[in-house]
Amino acid sequence: MSETTSRSEQGRGRSQAARTAMQEATQTVENAVHAAAESTNEFVGNAADTVSHTTDVAVDMTQRVADQSREAIWGGLRVAAGIMAGWPMSATAMVTAFWSRQPA
Repeated sequence: MSETTSRSEQGRGRSQAARTAMQEATQTVENAVHAAAESTNEFVGNAADTVSHTTDVAVDMTQRVADQSREAIWGGLRVAAGIMAGWPMSATAMVTAFWSRQPA
């Protein structure tokens, strides 16, 4: 019976070693999955921050272009008004004079 007991104890020892190895392997896999999830969350967060910043910059550039265009138009209107103010006759008088002239 001692041989049977010895084999039984060896079997239990092997079973316990296999259980311990499985638990360690499971823990290792679980740690790897958690690390991958954390890395993925960090990557997604960084990507979202980059998209947000890019959108903010695009909006700012669009606003600046609109402001500059508006200033250019107003500048042109001011120049035209200044030229018109310096002429000896009004724009209406000029148009009337042009259209009322006799062909040569």
